Amino acid sequence: MRYGLVCLACVCASALISCSTPQATKKQPLDAGLKTVHIAPPRDIAGKTPRKTPRVKEPMNLPPYPQVAWFRGLTGRVLIEFQIDQSGRAVSENILGADAAPVLQDAAAQLIRSVQFDTTDPRFNPSDTTPFRETVRFCIGNCGAMRPYPGTDEGFVVLGSP
Repeated sequence: MRYGLVCLACVCASALISCSTPQATKKQPLDAGLKTVHIAPPRDIAGKTPRKTPRVKEPMNLPPYPQVAWFRGLTGRVLIEFQIDQSGRAVSENILGADAAPVLQDAAAQLIRSVQFDTTDPRFNPSDTTPFRETVRFCIGNCGAMRPYPGTDEGFVVLGSP
């Protein structure tokens, strides 16, 4: 009986070891997503007047500064284009330009998706398919010389305290 238990234990241990052996995978570097990426906005939008974004419904709770970006002291700005659906939510967001790490670009898209826009604002016309554009700036302390992208208003500012 004891022999049977030992063999069963050996078989189980052998199966666990062979089943749990990880496959070779490509590891991401620790700083993946933390290096500033410059994406130049398309030239053809420089002369176009973007559609004015409707007011944001109050109260607005901005997502917090991305923790990993705050720890690394990352700042930047992102130009994002989007549509607004009938419920006032941003859809079809697209990053048009950025001077920011991918972690901040992702946070900008998440911020835009989290905002509730006022669909009773006269600037919202559901039959107009022209996209909206906003600059999202991520600043630690104050934004200093970091300005919104040309053609956008002040946009959204996410502050991280120093």
